[in-house]
Amino acid sequence: MDVPAADRFAARSPVLSRKVDSLNPDPDPARATVDSVAPQVEKRVASGHRSTITVHADTGAVRSEPDTACCHTSWVFAGGNDTAGSTDRWDFFVSYTQADRPWAEWIAWQLETDGYRVLVQAWDMVAGTNWTQAMQNGIQDSTRTLAVLSAAYLDSAFGTQEWQAAVAADPASARRRLIPVRIEDCARPGLLGQVVSFDLFGMPEQGARGELLARVQEVIAGRAKPAEEPLFPGLPAGFGRNAPAHATVSPAFPGPGGDTSAAAPDRPAEFHALLVGIGSYEDERLPALPWLSGLLDTAAEHLESIGYRTEIHDRSRSGTNAVKAAVHGFLSGAAPGATLLVLLAGNAVHGAGPGSDSGRDYLVPADAAIGYQPFWDLCVPVDCSGPLAHTAAARVLVLVDGNTGYDPEVRTLVTDEGWGSGRIGAAPGVDVAYLYRGPAEGAEVSEGEPRDLATRPSLSRALVDVLSTRPLPSTLADLHTALDRAMALPNQAASLEDRGCLLRPLSPCDPRRFDPFPPSLDGTATDAPPHAWTAAADRHCAWERTADSPVTAALRAATGALVDHLGRAYDSAVQVSADDPWHDPDLARRMARRVEFLVGKLPPGPEELSPAEAALLVAGPYLHQTVWTIIVARATPAHPTSADLLTGDRAARAEFDVFTGTHPRIGRRIERARLAGDLTSATSVSWWLAHKWCESDVTTRWEAVLRELFAGLTASDGQESLAAEVFRPDRIAEILTALRATATFLNQSGRAGALQDLVTVAPATSEEMPLRERLVGYLLAIGQKMALELAALPPVLVEHLGVADAVDLAEVRTALRRAEWQGRGRSTRTLAVQCRHPALQVALERHTSGLDALLAEAHRATAEIPALAGLPTHATAEGVRAAEIDGHPCYTSAGAQFRLAEDKVQELLMGEQLYENRALAVRELYQNALDACRYRRARPEYLERTTGRPSSWTQCREA
Repeated sequence: MDVPAADRFAARSPVLSRKVDSLNPDPDPARATVDSVAPQVEKRVASGHRSTITVHADTGAVRSEPDTACCHTSWVFAGGNDTAGSTDRWDFFVSYTQADRPWAEWIAWQLETDGYRVLVQAWDMVAGTNWTQAMQNGIQDSTRTLAVLSAAYLDSAFGTQEWQAAVAADPASARRRLIPVRIEDCARPGLLGQVVSFDLFGMPEQGARGELLARVQEVIAGRAKPAEEPLFPGLPAGFGRNAPAHATVSPAFPGPGGDTSAAAPDRPAEFHALLVGIGSYEDERLPALPWLSGLLDTAAEHLESIGYRTEIHDRSRSGTNAVKAAVHGFLSGAAPGATLLVLLAGNAVHGAGPGSDSGRDYLVPADAAIGYQPFWDLCVPVDCSGPLAHTAAARVLVLVDGNTGYDPEVRTLVTDEGWGSGRIGAAPGVDVAYLYRGPAEGAEVSEGEPRDLATRPSLSRALVDVLSTRPLPSTLADLHTALDRAMALPNQAASLEDRGCLLRPLSPCDPRRFDPFPPSLDGTATDAPPHAWTAAADRHCAWERTADSPVTAALRAATGALVDHLGRAYDSAVQVSADDPWHDPDLARRMARRVEFLVGKLPPGPEELSPAEAALLVAGPYLHQTVWTIIVARATPAHPTSADLLTGDRAARAEFDVFTGTHPRIGRRIERARLAGDLTSATSVSWWLAHKWCESDVTTRWEAVLRELFAGLTASDGQESLAAEVFRPDRIAEILTALRATATFLNQSGRAGALQDLVTVAPATSEEMPLRERLVGYLLAIGQKMALELAALPPVLVEHLGVADAVDLAEVRTALRRAEWQGRGRSTRTLAVQCRHPALQVALERHTSGLDALLAEAHRATAEIPALAGLPTHATAEGVRAAEIDGHPCYTSAGAQFRLAEDKVQELLMGEQLYENRALAVRELYQNALDACRYRRARPEYLERTTGRPSSWTQCREA
């Protein structure tokens, strides 16, 4: 090595120069030879950056050759710092604004200490330097630009130019020319949001140093393989390697408080959750999951209520890079000893790979395109072992709510078989477990018989249900059991191959010692306050009509727990269908009050209620509100801005389209409202169609929902409890069906599964009691009609949406809440409501007529059920009238049923009532138009021939 070359090398590479000087006994660099210097210089220069440094004697070059764990390779020529085969002179150009200079210097120091070549303005723009040219050279001649992101940097014009130049040099990020590093919690606008970044804020100095060097190594290598062999998984928890020591004095760490890792005070372990949900996709062939957004909001609320600090990933940034960055930053930035919960929800795929054990599971991001093959190259791996290698957390639970229900054509393009079996890397020193949504949905149970996707709830929904019950599971094993039970398919044994929830703990994690939820201050599981429905159910007057006994007390407590569970399930369902204008949150309360009124009319004495009858009457209104809300929420997973509702389930979508075809006039109403820009009316009509579609096949929908809601009624010993026998799903389904059925439904005793006059609950036991099923059915059905359920009113309301004088559904709900059933005579009830629209008056009159028919049917059954004799005999709508504004009624006639006569006439003319098909109707209309034109022309001609002068009509028309 000649002296000038050595001097230039020493000046540009002070760290390597000091290493050469310390190993070379000859102070004169010119006398060094390859034989004497190279063997001494070859060594590992820094932990994490392992390479062999060799000084060439003839050329004065320093060569860095990677070993098996190499992160980057470079040829550095003395006097030029050029990279062989390229013009790169620096490994990194640090782009920053002056407000962040401390961070830039600290980052540059760490990189140079690790052997990288760094260009940073604070050190390299000395006096006499052409600043503009130097910055241009830094951007052009550096392998990568490291942008120090902060709010000040994003507002800087020069900073923007620098990172945009890096993007322009590598627009597809194939060479990873731009590395965004956030030093504070700031947004990443525009193209910056598409490039994966990492964070250095909110962590101690040692953690930030390790994070910086680890992420840089991954960028250069193009993968996140650890630099050292992973620890043997059998080591005890908490064992780990010590971070390398740095002997030199570096710039002060810009983060808060410096390095506090060694002197951190004792504090309770943190419980932190990240919820990532991808419900919509750019490729329309991927099933949409729009209900997921509201469900994650509910899950976040429940987690926060038990002590978790919860964050929901930005739903507008659901691309591959954004999701990876969010998960990586969440895991790597955890506090020491924390318990982390990561929920990944959305469509999922499995890539089998070339080997039998090389398959992996993936979450499908929003920007994935089916046309790209292999599809999983665009997806986010479920395996979090990469960022887990750098986490300080003690326990990590990853819940993977993967929807694998695809159309057969799409399935062959996006996934292999084997969901839930993908390999997962170990994370030494951390208790890690994965809970998967089972792969049963979308699979076929037999040839040509696809599994019913609607019968199995998602893992997210099951988690909400588990968090809504008390006590909470105390261990991960208990949580797995609870989730598996909540996700089990009805009428189907849960085999190992067909589990609703799959648990995959990684050694050394023991599910029996893994505590997934934070304890309360007294060491017990945190209890949420009871639902508002619970107190109302406990005060229900039906309990006063029962005998005071231990059986009554036990069933009363079980009913209260059930109502509390119903309230939480209802709250979750409301989040999914929050924009449903036909939903009435006050319905359950009104119905419960009407049922209490009817119970008060029952004769005293031997006809007192049994505990089973009281339990059904108390829970009935809340069951109706909850179950119906869940059914509508599942049938309408999106906020419908048109008739295009069911975008996720193709089979259900086809069924809904057929149903929509039976309401052509309603479909045209939606289309006209959309064309007129009246999206509110179009949405309201669409939701109404969804309600009616659910009603058309409601009996088949009850069972799955009821089995989920009643999953916790089984006794601890596995035997059926008294509450489970009282609230049998088939009995409840029949009662709920009666609430919206015709007036004669409960008197159809010959129907299979019909409610009976008298049955025995818990026969031949100390809890034996009678149950008059039809009595309960009549009381609840009459109470429901007296509660005036908005969605169950006659369709005249929906017929007055999207027209000139439209109904205001908000005003309708207000009127229904204020409605009164006033007494008239000894046994008649008169509905009193002030209406602001004639359509509401017509709807209530028709509805009251149906209630009157139901009361008549109830009194026909008094021979079999004498207790019904105390109920009202008639119902009228004589008190329904127009509301007064300034002393005058707001309308003068309730003939609203004729308002839409033009639509009905059009339906008659264009339908098949008068003609065999629509084509003949169009032909007849065209013929009539031609006849009218011929008559108009013939009439003036006739008048002119008979009178000898043009007709006055012709002259007027020509004028």
